[in-house]
Amino acid sequence: MRRLALVVIFSVASSRLHADSKKLTVTFFGAPEGADKACGEDYTVEAVESELAVVVIVQRHPSTISLGPNQGCALVAVAHDATVKLQDVLGERAVLEIKQGLPVSVTAP
Repeated sequence: MRRLALVVIFSVASSRLHADSKKLTVTFFGAPEGADKACGEDYTVEAVESELAVVVIVQRHPSTISLGPNQGCALVAVAHDATVKLQDVLGERAVLEIKQGLPVSVTAP
């Protein structure tokens, strides 16, 4: 039996540009615990760049730890920050969230 992998991508809520304009810290919401705990998740973040925009992709990697019988996960989200390195300075390019392609606010250094 083959197991299908579900890829869940999170929207970025906000972003902050670093002084060198080549690093972008994004804020997104996810699980309070890491994947080393049941119900936890780890995240990877990457930037896809074009001449006009930067899209930051946040991908979740859920825990593989099984819960016991009659146990469940709380539906709680906390803010996480992650920093991505850009190939070029952000300049006038827009930062977009991936789900709807909407602009994300960028706070300057």
